[in-house]
Amino acid sequence: ALLHEMAASFEDADCVRITDIYAARERDDGSVSAQDIVAASRHPQIEHVSGLEAMAEHLAASVRPGDVVVVLGAGTSHRIGELLLERLRAIQPVT
Repeated sequence: ALLHEMAASFEDADCVRITDIYAARERDDGSVSAQDIVAASRHPQIEHVSGLEAMAEHLAASVRPGDVVVVLGAGTSHRIGELLLERLRAIQPVT
């Protein structure tokens, strides 16, 4: 049931990107994967992107001025935002 609730929680977003699920505090039992969430979702713009670096690259190539990027997760998922900012600054340095 939680899988379907998670998948449905993204319905109002314009697009959704989900990366791999890693254990933060608890041991990963492998019961739910990012692919499972994508498959359970009815969102027309949901996609799995494997790995934090790949996610940052994907986002850097697709975000536009005015877009809002929300990163949710535990453990090292905050690195996506940091890596994304590094890539965007490389494309257009802050003045």
